[in-house]
Amino acid sequence: RDPRQERMERLPRREVVESGLELLLGEVVARSLREVGAADGEIDSEEAAQAAAEARGRLEALGYDVGVRVVERMAMEKDRLETELEIIKYICKDFWEQMFRKQIDVLKTNHQGLFVLQDNNFRWLRFVSESGDVVGGGKPEDYAIFPCGLVCGAIQRLGLSCTVTVDASRSPKALFTVQIAQTDQAS
Repeated sequence: RDPRQERMERLPRREVVESGLELLLGEVVARSLREVGAADGEIDSEEAAQAAAEARGRLEALGYDVGVRVVERMAMEKDRLETELEIIKYICKDFWEQMFRKQIDVLKTNHQGLFVLQDNNFRWLRFVSESGDVVGGGKPEDYAIFPCGLVCGAIQRLGLSCTVTVDASRSPKALFTVQIAQTDQAS
C-alpha cells in the first residue's frame, strides 16, 4: 500500500466553511440588487423594477444550475426514484441534509401535486434579523431566491417538472412551495 495514500486518507476532508458560503450568498444577492438600484426596496421606476426582476431571475437561474449539478452527483449511486412522493422525500431528507446540514422540518401535501417544505430555521437566512432587516439591503425573500432555484433544479433533474416559490417573510423560517406540473394524459 502506498504510504502517501495512507497519509491522505488520515487527513480530514476539506469542506467549504459554512459561514463563508452564507456570507458569499449574501454578498452576491446584495450586489446583484445594488447594481440595479433595488436594495432596500428602493425601486422608483418601471424600468428599475424590470431590472430588479431580471436580477432576481439570474439569481434563481444560478441556483437552478447548482441544484442540477449537486443532485446529479448525489444521485449517481442511487436507484431511480419513481414517484412524486419518493422524489420529494429524497429532497426533504438526503438533498436537504447535504445542502443545509439538516432535514426539512415539515412536509405537507394535498396529494394533488402541491408540496410545502417548511424549514423552521433555514440556515441561509440566519443573517436576517427578526425585524426583517438584512445587512446589505434587500428583503428576506431576495436572499431565498437562490435556494428556491436550487430546490427547483434538483427536483427537475430528478424528473419532475415543477415550479418552486418561497415565503421567507418570517425569517429564519422558510416555506418552499413546490407545484408539480400536471402532465396531460388525455391524448
